[in-house]
Amino acid sequence: MKFSDLEQELQNDFPKIELGVDLAQESLKIPALFSKWMQFYNAEKLILNKYRAEAKKLYKRLMEYYSGQASPEVYHEKPLNIKILKGEIDKYIELDSEMIQMKERIENQETKVKFLEETIKAIRDRNFIIKNAIEYSKFISGL
Repeated sequence: MKFSDLEQELQNDFPKIELGVDLAQESLKIPALFSKWMQFYNAEKLILNKYRAEAKKLYKRLMEYYSGQASPEVYHEKPLNIKILKGEIDKYIELDSEMIQMKERIENQETKVKFLEETIKAIRDRNFIIKNAIEYSKFISGL
């Protein structure tokens, strides 16, 4: 799911809590909201784990390539015309375009997962906000 889609979904699910809003009804929506956003979180977390596993496989493949241990077919497709010192291999891997793209994918996915974690915390806190709004309404009406 795109990050912008998640933001739009959040706007739809979280109307402002104001006086006059049916607070009891909003309170009853919380378990369904929690479940919905946990499903989003779990799906995005699984994607993040998959990307991290792919990054490890990519690191291994690039390590073999830059250390000269890959199969001859690999060097036939993508020649390595320089001798890389053992201490410089990590720098070459870090600057490899495939690794840069993979890191970008992971960072974007981490941002989504963090957003979803914060959204779930906000859903948990919503109960307290509604409770306080109800108590404030009672106080204003003199109960």
